[in-house]
Amino acid sequence: MTQTQDPKRKIAHGPTIHAIKRAKYEAKQQRRRLQQQTETSSCALSTPYQQTMAKWFHGKEEWAVFVTAEDVHAIRRRRREAGEQRLDDLQSPVVDRRQRDTSGDHHNVDISSSQKVARVEIESEMSRLERIAAWIDPFFDLKEMPNANALRSVGENSDQSCNDRLFIAEGTEAVRLMIEKCIKTSKDATEIKDATDHRYAKEEHRNAPPVRILSILCKPATFFERPVCLADELVKRNCLRPPSLEGNDPSVSPCPFKIIVGSDEALSEIVGFPFARGAMASGIVPRIQRPLQWLKSLSNRDDGTEESETNDDDETTAELSAAQHHVPKPTSKPVRILALDAVSNASNLGSILRTAAAFGVDAVLLSEDSCDAWYRQAVRVSMGYVVTVTTIRAGELRKEMACEGLGMEEEGTKCSDGGLPRVLKWLREEMRIQCFAAVVDADDDGDGTDYLPPLVSLEAISESTGNHSSSSWVCVLGNEGHGIRDEVVKEASCRIRIGMANGVDSLSLPVAAGILIHGLSLSNKIT
Repeated sequence: MTQTQDPKRKIAHGPTIHAIKRAKYEAKQQRRRLQQQTETSSCALSTPYQQTMAKWFHGKEEWAVFVTAEDVHAIRRRRREAGEQRLDDLQSPVVDRRQRDTSGDHHNVDISSSQKVARVEIESEMSRLERIAAWIDPFFDLKEMPNANALRSVGENSDQSCNDRLFIAEGTEAVRLMIEKCIKTSKDATEIKDATDHRYAKEEHRNAPPVRILSILCKPATFFERPVCLADELVKRNCLRPPSLEGNDPSVSPCPFKIIVGSDEALSEIVGFPFARGAMASGIVPRIQRPLQWLKSLSNRDDGTEESETNDDDETTAELSAAQHHVPKPTSKPVRILALDAVSNASNLGSILRTAAAFGVDAVLLSEDSCDAWYRQAVRVSMGYVVTVTTIRAGELRKEMACEGLGMEEEGTKCSDGGLPRVLKWLREEMRIQCFAAVVDADDDGDGTDYLPPLVSLEAISESTGNHSSSSWVCVLGNEGHGIRDEVVKEASCRIRIGMANGVDSLSLPVAAGILIHGLSLSNKIT
């Protein structure tokens, strides 16, 4: 039997795959051409599908809108004209501007009724465009924004603080997770006062502070059609009324965020590149006001399990005794923390955050020179799970420690070690948490001038601790190229490494993080 005759081999036939892809592309282009022919405005929708959408948007103008490519083009023209007008105003005298503003007053006399109606319609359309422009602003021209600049500060005209930052989440599953988290935390907002509340240490609040979505941007199929159907997701979470209950009353309970639905052409025109992910969301980057108190609250969680006895005769236990003798066994539910030292790759950070969420890590500590967990790329690679894991900067902890007189530097003091050594020392001495520094080379003794913690393999820890692997721990991972700094390693309880076959010198950072987290919490029940 030849390769083309074998049904199992047909999928690997290059010309066949090319023909299938070409047919899908031509069908998509045909749909776009038909849509462009029928699309005139959001108020004049001709096809039955568009008429159904228009009916859904009726009465929801204050928090939902359908955007066309013509709307985006008009907004771009207005922005361009506004920029040119501001430039002219800066270059022209004040007297000339006053003369220009009053020169058309004589045209306002003797306006007919038809002209008044036309003016009202124009003003209504202008108001609608202004509303749309404000809603789509976080998504506008994302292609022109570097990753670091994607974290936009909230403007002065917003109802948010100027210290708040915006994030962008991409992908239908990421947006769905954001919606779930936003609605859940908004319902619990009346019960949870702030991040210092002891109830934050409960299961449902221990992993992340509240998140707030400002708006979602999606295609009609993503919002109205299965299998995604974000509209059904909102109805299921009691955020919208089901269509059968809306009746003729257009006054529907407002959604906690803005909903922007548009054609492929309109959405691509907004973001500045082909819109292929189905949905995006913009929101406020969540913050913990007092991260030090939040970490302390984790150690107060109640754990109903009882500790089992250890085998003191175990050789591996003796191997670890030098590193763990000063760390008392915890009496509360174990704390799991992942610390990252100078991790600068946003994709790696996104994968690590997703891995941390999968294994129930309570918090991720970032050194001052690590990249931001809310970069677009990091949020996209994490599949939105960044909202389920608390991320804390070492500098924020150092500032709070300085305010409480814990021997840290004064606020504003810069440090060359990323801030992690002082934080690890506090976690190890004050919170009685074991600190493991992940290293690659078993023969690496740093610069040779200072003492380094003992080196233990991950296998030895998993075998020796048995059920005691549920004790609290902090696992430190270093930079993709240079590993952990010596200053950070010195504050660890012990160094830890993953055993690998001969000829393999290292693993990627996300893979190593998954192996280490799983190994350290092997006997834990992940909830």
